Amino acid sequence: MRTFVCLLLAIVFSSSAAVARPVIKYGYDEDYPPWEKNVSGKPVGINIDIMNALADRLGFEVVYRPYPFKRVLVLLESGEIDMTGGLARSAEREAYARYLEPSYQKTIRVFIIRRESGIRLRTYADLIPLRIGVRAGNRLYEPFDSDPRLMKVEAHSVDQLFQMLLAGRTDVIVGGSIQLRHAAKVSGYASKVKLAPYTVETQDGGFFALSRASALEGSFDAIQKAFRDLHARGLIDRIIESHLR
Repeated sequence: MRTFVCLLLAIVFSSSAAVARPVIKYGYDEDYPPWEKNVSGKPVGINIDIMNALADRLGFEVVYRPYPFKRVLVLLESGEIDMTGGLARSAEREAYARYLEPSYQKTIRVFIIRRESGIRLRTYADLIPLRIGVRAGNRLYEPFDSDPRLMKVEAHSVDQLFQMLLAGRTDVIVGGSIQLRHAAKVSGYASKVKLAPYTVETQDGGFFALSRASALEGSFDAIQKAFRDLHARGLIDRIIESHLR
């Protein structure tokens, strides 16, 4: 009888401990390879692996929720999701998100054109007469983001960016170097497009961020410390490299 009672108490306490683990609701871009992507309902990618490592270090659980990127931003602002990754820094976003330091993504922005287009793109001024494909909701660099002279055509996915370019609906597409090169390689577009000479290296790349409206906002310092520790140990760089081999 005593053995049965002890076993029952052990089950109750272990169940309570499992329920008590803090849960991070992580909103991720459903089509942002190799950083994150929804594959048959399963989250995969660099950001997902980093987030899993961070949660393990904190003793948290993660619930992953896929959305279009613009929706991720709306839910981060409202606190309906706690965290996201790959977020470029801006004053507007600082109002509702706290960034985990340091930046972990590469900061080179590249422009891709059709291989046979003959477009000359060597300077920022060369962009002005062109139709430029951009991911909806993306912030890339200034003055590009706020320049009213530029003709931007939004796409909801990286694949759509390439499709618009190859169909002649845009003259050039822009994005992060790792993301666009990866997409061109795995989707079979590499033989049809090429990098323009004009590239931009920005001061900050992508960040993980915690919503200021999140119930976990009071745990920010602990989350920040755990993230810095992972970065200092080189784990984040190793995760990124493992996806790019």
